Amino acid sequence: MLNKLIIVFISLMLTSCFFEKAKEPVVIIDKSIGQEPID
Repeated sequence: MLNKLIIVFISLMLTSCFFEKAKEPVVIIDKSIGQEPID
């Protein structure tokens, strides 16, 4: 039981840190993807 709580807590922290860092690159990726389908 305790192990599950620790795993969930760590995964939540990792995902939150990932999204904080990924906010800027996601915008760049959206722009690059938006420019490709013009063909």
